Amino acid sequence: MSSFILVNPSQTHSNKSSNKNDLETTEVISYLSQTINQDLNLKEVINLKPKPDKANIGIDQVRDLLTKLSFKAAGQRLVIISPAELLTLEAQNALLKTLEEPPPATFLILTTSQPNRLIPTVRSRCHLIFIKEQKKQLAKKAQPTYQLKTFTEAIRLAEKYKDKQAAYELIKQLVKETSYTPKQRRLISQTLNQLDQNLNVRLTLEQLFFKLILHKPKNNLKSS
Repeated sequence: MSSFILVNPSQTHSNKSSNKNDLETTEVISYLSQTINQDLNLKEVINLKPKPDKANIGIDQVRDLLTKLSFKAAGQRLVIISPAELLTLEAQNALLKTLEEPPPATFLILTTSQPNRLIPTVRSRCHLIFIKEQKKQLAKKAQPTYQLKTFTEAIRLAEKYKDKQAAYELIKQLVKETSYTPKQRRLISQTLNQLDQNLNVRLTLEQLFFKLILHKPKNNLKSS
C-alpha cells in the first residue's frame, strides 16, 4: 500500500502556492504514518503543485516527476501532489502505472477536497484517507515537541524529520506557535537559519529538541 488519496474538506482548489487551509508537509507525513502504522524515515519529499502561471498540473510536470522517480531512491521518499483535482486528464492517465506500482520505497499522496474530480482509474489505485475537520484542527494544534519529556524521544523525533524539507516545514510550524517562551522562540528561529547552512539536519534537530526540553518553563525532565 503505497498510493493514497488524502481527502481534506478544507483544501482550496487554486493554483496559489499556499493557503491557510492547505495541509503542511508535516501534517501529510503524520497522516500517512498513522495510516500505515509505521514511522517514516524519509530521505526526500517531492511536492508537485501547479506552476505559478498555470491553472492546472499538466502532463509535462507529471513527465518530469516520473523521470525523477525512475532513478533509484537513496531511501524512503514521498511524493505529494496537491491539489490533485487540478491534474489534467492527460496528467492523471500518465500517473496510472506509477500509482498501481510505485517505485521501491516510494509513497505517493494526492491531496484533494474533491476526489470525485479524479478519474475512477486513479481512485481505484489509491487508498483513501478522509480527514474530518475536527481531526485536522487537532493535528495543527498538537506539536510533537510539546510531548517530549526525554532525550530518547528527542532523538527519535529528530530521526523522523531528518529529511531537510520535512525538517524545514516542521520548524516553520513551530515558529508560528505562541506558547513558547521567548528563549525557546529564539532557539527555534536560530534552527531555521541553521537549516539553510547545509548542516547535518538530524543533529541540528536533536540540539534544538534537547534545548527545548531543558528550557521548559516548568521542567519535569525524566532521565532516559
